[in-house]
Amino acid sequence: MAMAAIFAISVCVLSVFVWRKWNGRIGRETPPLTQAAVTPDYASGKILRAMVGNTSASYVDGGGSTWDSDHFCSGGSSFSVTGHAIQGTEDPQLFSSGRRGAFHCNYPVPPGTYEVHLLFAETSGLQENSRNVGFSINGGPPSNLDVVDDAGGDDIATTKVFTDVAPATDGTIHVDFATPEAFVNAVEILRGAPHSMLPVRIVVGHFPYVDSNGNVWMPDRYFFGGRLSSFGGDLSKVTDGRLYEWHRFGHFHYVVPVATRRKYTLKLHFMEHWFGVQNGGIGGVGSRVFDVSCNGSMLLRGFDIFREAGPEPLVKSFQHIEPTPQGKIEIYFTPAVNYPSVSAIEVIPE
Repeated sequence: MAMAAIFAISVCVLSVFVWRKWNGRIGRETPPLTQAAVTPDYASGKILRAMVGNTSASYVDGGGSTWDSDHFCSGGSSFSVTGHAIQGTEDPQLFSSGRRGAFHCNYPVPPGTYEVHLLFAETSGLQENSRNVGFSINGGPPSNLDVVDDAGGDDIATTKVFTDVAPATDGTIHVDFATPEAFVNAVEILRGAPHSMLPVRIVVGHFPYVDSNGNVWMPDRYFFGGRLSSFGGDLSKVTDGRLYEWHRFGHFHYVVPVATRRKYTLKLHFMEHWFGVQNGGIGGVGSRVFDVSCNGSMLLRGFDIFREAGPEPLVKSFQHIEPTPQGKIEIYFTPAVNYPSVSAIEVIPE
């Protein structure tokens, strides 16, 4: 009996130790490993970001970027939304207001080529095929959008991406909404590249990051499900170690908006954060096994980070990825043994 009691107490103590170690990593805020300043805007030129329908004040998002209040649009009517948790974004404030009806937005920009992002989230409890959002850019071909269908439900953020946009002769980019039930929440205009889309680089965690090649990585976005945890080990000797400081784990997926009619290279960055000697000697090969699929095609089956890379960073690259007809790169991480994990994602136009 005495030996059994001692054994039971030992198990409890060990369990508490492991629980504290695990939970001590989850949600721990730490500054980026780099000392380089991260500007919210790409170095390629001015970025214009604006909330629509919100005329009160500007907003600084989680990545440090400023969104102007609405002084670019006229017509229709403004609206505000309260009490809605918006999935697919860490900045629900961007979807707390909007403008609906037939209205026009004029965004002054210098000459050049631009990429226009239109941000939507349906918050009226509608089902598919209930609202037709009709719009055009610079008088071009009209587009019709069913936001619920595009996003996959109500209270879910979705973004439409348009490339090769140039200002009209009056020096503005015109976005016109034509149908009575049309609406939009926010507009983002980036200095773009002719006949291509800007790369999308996402680092898991709460901070933007500039890597050793000068690439800007924006904090985690476009995710559904999973949780965050930070790495407790030393990353100072790992090249661009900030990319692996955090990871998303659980049963989760990402839906990255891109321009249609193009192909992309997808790069997934991994590092084993929990299993193995460097993490306290718990588990090893076979402790974390999962599948990764993209737009219905299997990319990795029975994938084991530790088996392939041990304690080192690992990058998996996949070429010729075609977006869905809605302009999405949908990446699903499905568990087999314990939880999937990812630290950073790149979507690069080919």
